Amino acid sequence: AILQRPGKMRFQYDPPDPQLLVAGFGLLVYHDPQLNQTTNIPLSATPLGMLLAKHVRFSGPVTVTKLEQPPGEVQVTLIRTGKAAQGHLTLVFSTKPLELRQWRVTDAQGRTTQVSLYDLHATKPFPNKDFEYVAGFTPGSG
Repeated sequence: AILQRPGKMRFQYDPPDPQLLVAGFGLLVYHDPQLNQTTNIPLSATPLGMLLAKHVRFSGPVTVTKLEQPPGEVQVTLIRTGKAAQGHLTLVFSTKPLELRQWRVTDAQGRTTQVSLYDLHATKPFPNKDFEYVAGFTPGSG
C-alpha cells in the first residue's frame, strides 16, 4: 500500500482477494478482478477524498460529527459539509505519540473499509504511473 498526499493512494490486495483501489488525478478507481468489474468515482465524492486533500481541515468544507477519546486514542469522524449522504471518514490517532494509526471509510451504501497503519516509513515520491489504473496491467508484470 502506498499513500502520497495530496490526492494519491494505491492499495493492491494479495490473493485470494486481489482487489485494487487506486486514487489519483481526482479519481478513485476500484477494480475487482474476480467480477471483472471496475468502478470510477470522483475523489471529491468520496469520504476518502478528505484524507487525501492537500490540507486536512476539521472545518469549512469538512464537518466533525463525532469526537471520541477511548484510552490511548483520539477518534475523529468527519463528513463533507452538507454532503453526509456521501458517507463518512473516521481517523484514529494514537496519543503517545500523536500519530494517525487507522482510518475507517463508510461509503454512501453504508459499507465500511478499515485500514490500520503499522511499520510506516517515508520514501521519495512515487512515479505517477503507480496511481493510474490500466486494465490488465499489474505493476511489476512488465
